[in-house]
Amino acid sequence: MADEQLVSQLARRFAVEVKNPSAPTTEVTATATATTDNITKTNHGLSIGDQVTFAGTLAPPLAAATVYYVVAVSTNTFQVSATPGGTKVDISADGSANYTVVADWVRVRAINSLKPTVDNKMEDDSDFDSDGWTSEMKTGMGWALELGLLRKIGVTTKAPDPGQEIIRNAADQFGPASVVEVRWFDRNGGVDAYQGFASASWEPDGGGTTDLDKVSAKLSGQGKRNKITNPYPATP
Repeated sequence: MADEQLVSQLARRFAVEVKNPSAPTTEVTATATATTDNITKTNHGLSIGDQVTFAGTLAPPLAAATVYYVVAVSTNTFQVSATPGGTKVDISADGSANYTVVADWVRVRAINSLKPTVDNKMEDDSDFDSDGWTSEMKTGMGWALELGLLRKIGVTTKAPDPGQEIIRNAADQFGPASVVEVRWFDRNGGVDAYQGFASASWEPDGGGTTDLDKVSAKLSGQGKRNKITNPYPATP
């Protein structure tokens, strides 16, 4: 069979979302069903990738005060996993599944450049058997997102983009307060979709009398970058 024709893709197909640390947290009453592993709540409004915690006397093996990730949804039901994009939890008995949404994903808008990076930590492992040729072994990895942002404001509200504000506010903090949860994914529904925690930095680009207000932001990975199920079109 002849090779398929290939076409280029645009870099702007990616979307970036961050967690809103000030999202309301209200416990919602729900039930879990063992035969389907579904958690039922009419018009729950959850999306794939959302995080929830459970409370009270729960259907096993759900555990209280543990973060779970939504991995499948319909209008009135959803399923959860212990890891982002992981295998659904096998509900072993019917019961309660009262939950609280951990936080909302907020789209970062007005991005005009995006560069996901992976830094490989390499160590020399050359030996006498290589006849003078060097050899390296990968022993660690790090990741980051470098974003170019336009500081646009709402036409009516005159307020800056809420997603950008989450990053900017975190960049002025230390320790845990400087960390945001971020996910980025292909808006065409492709396979590129990742999620992780990152320390935020924020640096205005400055400029002259005719320049636009721009910012260089960087999200430096804290631990593993997890591959997730593409949540598109979870957030408009």
